[in-house]
Amino acid sequence: MSVTITKYSQFNKAILSVLNNPAGSTLKLALVGSGYTFSAAHTDWSTSVESYEITGTGYTAGGQALANLALNGHVDNATIVDGDFWLDADDVLWSAATLTARRGILYNATTGELLASILFDDTPADISVTDMDMLVQWSELGLLQLD
Repeated sequence: MSVTITKYSQFNKAILSVLNNPAGSTLKLALVGSGYTFSAAHTDWSTSVESYEITGTGYTAGGQALANLALNGHVDNATIVDGDFWLDADDVLWSAATLTARRGILYNATTGELLASILFDDTPADISVTDMDMLVQWSELGLLQLD
């Protein structure tokens, strides 16, 4: 089992809006079930993904806001320069949860723009927890990097 993170096609545009207005942007991680089929062409949370969001004990609709978000990027003429951008945040924890999910969707809750899909198990299979913590732990190198 390995985790796969795939950016949506509009990732650079969506992250630029966050870089230009970090105080006015709320990035969230939401969980979706196996009914959602990833397409890089999906652009908006409410029209492309929201109907596939899971429900469960300990989970709140819309997902969880990323805490202590850290953005570092080099922008040249409104374009992110590869190798000079990273995104990091605190790990995401759903405590005493009972839920089943296939993917996490990283999106800007302020604009609805989709950033990335996180496939938790590339077999692919659902991840289930019953009355226990579900932790999404980011790499020590950050959540996302462009290289």
